[in-house]
Amino acid sequence: MRTIIYCILIVICLSVRLSSQNGIDRVLGEIKMNNMTLQALSRQIEADKLGVRVGNYPENPEIEVGLLTGSPRELGHRIDFSVRQTLDFPAVYFQRRRLVQQRTRQLDWEWQKYRLALLLEVRLLCLDLVYTNALKRELDNRLAQAREMAASIERKFTLGEANILEWNKVKLNFLNIQKDVEGNDIERRCLLAELSRLNGGQTVELTETEFPTVEMDGDFQLWYRRVEPNNPQLQWLGKEVECLDIQVKLDRALSLPKLSVGYTSESVANERYQGVRAGLTVPLFERSHTIALSKANATAMRSLEADGRLQFFHQMKAQHERVIAQQKSVQDFRIRLVELDSSPLLHKALESGKLSLVEYLLEITQYYESFGRLLQMERDLAKAQAVLHQYLTDNA
Repeated sequence: MRTIIYCILIVICLSVRLSSQNGIDRVLGEIKMNNMTLQALSRQIEADKLGVRVGNYPENPEIEVGLLTGSPRELGHRIDFSVRQTLDFPAVYFQRRRLVQQRTRQLDWEWQKYRLALLLEVRLLCLDLVYTNALKRELDNRLAQAREMAASIERKFTLGEANILEWNKVKLNFLNIQKDVEGNDIERRCLLAELSRLNGGQTVELTETEFPTVEMDGDFQLWYRRVEPNNPQLQWLGKEVECLDIQVKLDRALSLPKLSVGYTSESVANERYQGVRAGLTVPLFERSHTIALSKANATAMRSLEADGRLQFFHQMKAQHERVIAQQKSVQDFRIRLVELDSSPLLHKALESGKLSLVEYLLEITQYYESFGRLLQMERDLAKAQAVLHQYLTDNA
């Protein structure tokens, strides 16, 4: 019979947790659309994409016109005209185009990094709000019970069936719970205000009282293969390595001579000379050590990328192991707390006189502390899962 009850409780909890997940997803959807910082960053990223295209075209053509007056006057005027265009080798433009493409993709990952950081912040705030909602529901029940007990003891005190110590003990218990309710309400309003700020000043509503926990896959390697390609920081580092490798090739191409071609003409009196002009710029000194510097930068960035991937792997592995352990701990604590819930029996024992008021308050306070600990454990588990799940595409 107990097994059947546990199964029913699990089904109910799963349905409530799915509703809570939908509530948090709704808040995330609103903030995606209304967050002013995200909108500003989106415009900045688009501007940066235009910025990486600057300087990717040939130099401007040069046009020169000269009018020279002859002396003596009989020599007439001399008119010079020339048009010149300086061009790099084709490899330069090819590598620049590749560099622009990689920088553009890198900016997309930079945008994704900002976006995921914001969504994780919002999700963690929502989980704190779910915690305060659940605690509010529990504290309201406790406050109602404390009020009822205070009224009962007051009647007994009036009739002389309770002493002043019991009366003061009940009033103190009621006061403590009342202040817990007020403190929780303050925290809840602060969380709603913070979510409203992130939502562009618009009001956010989230009334769910259950945490949307999701069972983690125990196979870390399988889970990590899904997550690692979606980490924007790692992808940004990978693109930076590619960009610096392209920069090495670009610097090599820029070390090749530049070609200058153009047209020139010279007119003096009745004589005119015209034709094409070609020139070559030999980079002997200007780009000294440039290729060596580019190679050094690429090598350093490759080391940073490898370190970043190693750090991320071990961070996620430790977090994954922690979540698996937390899931088992929370599940076991939840089941044991249901088994050990004696609050109805304690109330009956108090009413029948088998339990003193002091003993009752001591026992019920211990249960309240255990229930509060369970809520904190569920919140910590949900937050740890949120950190792990932020890189999954269905959560982005």
